[in-house]
Amino acid sequence: MIRSVLRFAVARKCLRAMPKGMPQLAQVGQSILEISSDEEAERILAAARGEGPP
Repeated sequence: MIRSVLRFAVARKCLRAMPKGMPQLAQVGQSILEISSDEEAERILAAARGEGPP
């Protein structure tokens, strides 16, 4: 998470570059969100809009 914040700061020109000497991390595959149906997609979007059940 810290790396993401630092990359954001560099992109916004709040920092000139990423700090040197940060430990290297192993590459991790990025997961892809899999939605099985249109109904599930609508349910997810409704919940994001605050329209889902409490």
